Amino acid sequence: MNTLKSLLTNVDTLFIDVDGTITDGKAYVSKSGHLFKSFEPKIGTAISLLNSVDVELFFVTNGIKGYDISFQYLHTMNNQSIFLAKNINERINYIIRYATSNSILLGDSFIDEQVSKELHIPLISPANKEDIDSLYTLDTKAGEGFFYDIASKIYKSK
Repeated sequence: MNTLKSLLTNVDTLFIDVDGTITDGKAYVSKSGHLFKSFEPKIGTAISLLNSVDVELFFVTNGIKGYDISFQYLHTMNNQSIFLAKNINERINYIIRYATSNSILLGDSFIDEQVSKELHIPLISPANKEDIDSLYTLDTKAGEGFFYDIASKIYKSK
């Protein structure tokens, strides 16, 4: 069994489920009816840290209603793309295309748990998601520094 440190030292590809890892997993509606999300702080710093140690990033979501917001934030603010997987098979097929033997999945849902088991990719989840069977659960919560926490741990391990 891999330790968290060895997983992070060897990771070369990171799959990130957007909602519930880099956001708090909630959608908010303003008084004027606009939908918005709360992204965690330091996403740009986390992406820079991971890019500096040659970790490829693949953002994925099944949140159809919030896709435009996630795309806008990740693409415009951080020059990242995001894949909209409408079901578990699309998510699996997308990840298969880019996965390596040193991939890690960051996720918070039953879907992520199923993908992890099907593809034998280690799943790391935020602290507030104990209801899924992940290999490791970090102390930080989704939308409150989870992505930055894992990015800094990877950076320091390289």
